[in-house]
Amino acid sequence: MTTAIIVQARMGSKRLPGKVMAKIGDRTAIAHVLDRCLSVPGIDHVGAAIPNTLENEPLADEIRRFGIEPFLGDETDVLGRYVRAVLFYEQMLSTTLDRIIRITADCPLIDPHVVGQLASNFSSCDYASNCWPRTYPHGLDCEIFSRDLLFLAHRKADSEEEREHVTPWMVNHAKKRGNLENISDMSMLRLTLDYPKDLEFFRALHSVGWPAFDFFSVIRALERRPAIATINQAGAAL
Repeated sequence: MTTAIIVQARMGSKRLPGKVMAKIGDRTAIAHVLDRCLSVPGIDHVGAAIPNTLENEPLADEIRRFGIEPFLGDETDVLGRYVRAVLFYEQMLSTTLDRIIRITADCPLIDPHVVGQLASNFSSCDYASNCWPRTYPHGLDCEIFSRDLLFLAHRKADSEEEREHVTPWMVNHAKKRGNLENISDMSMLRLTLDYPKDLEFFRALHSVGWPAFDFFSVIRALERRPAIATINQAGAAL
């Protein structure tokens, strides 16, 4: 059974344009995301699905620096982009991608161990995540679904929300679902890159030592430096 991560990324964020190429330390946000995705245990391939526009060419070049050839597809029909990305990587790898893990590029602290745990614990599910219901912090979101369910969603989903956000149809129609729960509810903790204050938060955290892959090290770092946690209210749940 082949499992691939496909990172969803774009330059055209309305709240923080170009955020995926913003520097956190000496590296871009997308570089932090890809580095962590490449460290997920038990994954056969890491890819990326980005819009096919001039605006996204610098992003495509940044992704290629990691030895990953991004798939460039439709800007608004992200579900369709995901399906075509699967076909693109299947042709490239000469294999079927049985399971796909969706990671978004606004998660520079995505935890490889959490993603790996989701993949290993819910191998028999059509769809599983760590956010329905959420007990992990925002910014550690990961979803895994079968190829069959993804292609079924592509055929059946017809609303703007279902096409733009990829997984709503799957969440509502999966026959066998799973959810990875944290040891305690940290759903109020914010570790995602959406607003200028989030970027300020990540840069401040990086300036005092970028935490290890384990997100508990992030929590310990914020507990030691509460002033950083207040920048974007990241530590509301601490």
